[in-house]
Amino acid sequence: MDLNRAKREMKKGNNTEQSIKYIINTQFKNLKDISYIKLDFEYTLLIEMLAESPMLKDKNLEFVSLFDSIKQIIKDVVIEEKVDENTILKIDELRNEVKEKLTIITAYSDDLEMTEYILNRVEYKYVEDKEYDDNLEEIVAQIFNFIFSDKDNMVINSRIGQIIAQLPVRLTRNKFYDMIEKSLTIYKEGEQKSLENYLQQLEYICNPKGLRGYGEYLNDIFMAISQVQEQVDNL
Repeated sequence: MDLNRAKREMKKGNNTEQSIKYIINTQFKNLKDISYIKLDFEYTLLIEMLAESPMLKDKNLEFVSLFDSIKQIIKDVVIEEKVDENTILKIDELRNEVKEKLTIITAYSDDLEMTEYILNRVEYKYVEDKEYDDNLEEIVAQIFNFIFSDKDNMVINSRIGQIIAQLPVRLTRNKFYDMIEKSLTIYKEGEQKSLENYLQQLEYICNPKGLRGYGEYLNDIFMAISQVQEQVDNL
């Protein structure tokens, strides 16, 4: 029996049980093959990225241990096909650990981005002998040339976003709260879990130090961020 025949048998009402079993097994095999292909691509990409990673060159023990766990899971599941309840629990624990660490790294990135934003707003207070060009037409021409020097629409939109991000936009407290309220309207009559995830993201953005492991994982990055932020606070 092949898949097309199983479908025809299903439509006719013949060999229903056998046809359903064949279709389910075929779909399961297809999904398994697709998963292996995706895993192959992702793992290859990971290996290429880690080839020049300072984390491995500097022998960051926590990161190396995490990577070794990933390799062990791939060996057990893909190569040796040892899949049982204990293996699934290990995969779930590893996934949660990776998600937790990625959340911390994202928080570090957000911290740096906000710090850079603040510094960009005050840097000209501390630049000496800076010549300013008051020729508005020339400035506009330079901006226009920067935006449209590439013909790719995605690049153009990205550059427009970069320009807009530099504008000194100020919001009143009520306007800010109104924006937050509108962003929550999409969750009306939706799943409570989705709303809780969104609120959690807002909490992490506003208070990244509340994250478990913040300041502990990749402590050297955290210390560097703290030093920069301390200097900004003393400006």
